[in-house]
Amino acid sequence: MSKDLLERAFQQTYGLKLRDIFPRLDLALGTYRYSIRTLIPELTKAAWAVKGKEIKKLQPGVSRRRFLYNLRQASYEKEWGADYQRPGPGARFLAFLFRLIPKYGPFKVFAFKVPPPEVERMFEISFDAAADRNRLSYAQAKQGELKLSNRDLDTGRRVSPGEYALTDKTYDKLLRMLAEKKFDGVTREIRANILGFYDRMKSPDAHGIGVQLDALRAYAPVD
Repeated sequence: MSKDLLERAFQQTYGLKLRDIFPRLDLALGTYRYSIRTLIPELTKAAWAVKGKEIKKLQPGVSRRRFLYNLRQASYEKEWGADYQRPGPGARFLAFLFRLIPKYGPFKVFAFKVPPPEVERMFEISFDAAADRNRLSYAQAKQGELKLSNRDLDTGRRVSPGEYALTDKTYDKLLRMLAEKKFDGVTREIRANILGFYDRMKSPDAHGIGVQLDALRAYAPVD
């Protein structure tokens, strides 16, 4: 995705600039891409090394080459650039410790488990459903008819007060950040969305954002 498009979409959606959240945006994007480029291959390599026989048993015909995901460093930097932050000595030392820690007790979560066939089928079904929704969204976008519902990406349910604690906290933080900037850049749609969210809340004052809410109600966006 174009960085310029991402910045415009973010500001139109939240009334903030991406750089308000990520002071070094290029580094943040580069580090995210590099993490995906390195983390997934390393995890799959470790999984194959430790549980290769079990994986073959559960997935007949699978080979190491098919199982592993890899992208050559030169190809990655040609496509995405070299502006990213590699794991430092501390992160590498922790990774080394994780290999030595016995996988029981509180460290049991670090033990790799091959997903059973039922879980794999659930993943495939959800992946296919997500791909179908994406194709439909792309087609609607080309026709200028794309309409996205306001859903919680963690739960898949429509956004509503009390539905998910992190959603409530995120609205609180967004409101405070917008208030600090005197609501500069807040559109009528953003204002209506935030006020509508808190109007449906039983006790918004308990969140300690009463002053910011009153300021937003008094704010009149300029088209």
